[in-house]
Amino acid sequence: VEDVVGVTVENDKLYFGTVPPLSDSEANRKVLFRNNYDFPVEVSVFFSGEMKDWVTITEDNPVFLPGEAGYLYFILCFGEDLPAYGEYTGEAKVYVKRVLS
Repeated sequence: VEDVVGVTVENDKLYFGTVPPLSDSEANRKVLFRNNYDFPVEVSVFFSGEMKDWVTITEDNPVFLPGEAGYLYFILCFGEDLPAYGEYTGEAKVYVKRVLS
């Protein structure tokens, strides 16, 4: 959390960079998901760590049909829970489960 905004991209991490600790500050990242299975799947994301109350996903439990691809959008927003300046971490666990018809 700083007075400037920056973004870093890696294959296994979502970095929101530096974000000013203001109630209207927001940062977002998108992750491409592709269903390579021959059956529909549901994607669930669970957050933990220091940032768990600040990060959401735009669509809860989206379903992807076989061969379908789409973006999962992660939004960081402080709201009224403003942090002090510093470095914060968290974890997003993504679960993929078969949709039974």
